[in-house]
Amino acid sequence: MKTLMKSLMIVALSSVPAFAEAPTTDETQTPRVIEMTAGEEVQYESATAAQMAGIWHSMRWAKTESGRLSVLKAVAKNYWLSVMQVEVLLETISDRNSRKTMLATLYPKITNPGQLDRLKRLLPAGVNPHAIIAELNVETTAQL
Repeated sequence: MKTLMKSLMIVALSSVPAFAEAPTTDETQTPRVIEMTAGEEVQYESATAAQMAGIWHSMRWAKTESGRLSVLKAVAKNYWLSVMQVEVLLETISDRNSRKTMLATLYPKITNPGQLDRLKRLLPAGVNPHAIIAELNVETTAQL
């Protein structure tokens, strides 16, 4: 039964529209074309309040730490998050080393990485969040 619930939770998180707000009008919107110049970065928006409510619902269903880690892995694949949202989600994980690993997993989807210092208190003593990201970049480069 636990495996079934975990599977349902992961499936629910992996389908982004499940947490998105339903359109309130019957109007159809014409897609816009946005012109970008070389070197310009795309600004992604953090998860909405409705999306965070869905994530919290899944976190409540995940009774164990490993279940919450599974939810966070699914979140890392499907949502963009602010550092504040990452902070709140990482607080649900008690093991500081697991937090370190999850920060590395969530980092590519952080919308405001300039505020990473905010996460220092959640990591093992002496570990700098920027060092975790540097390690991640070295590992990614080595894989190429």
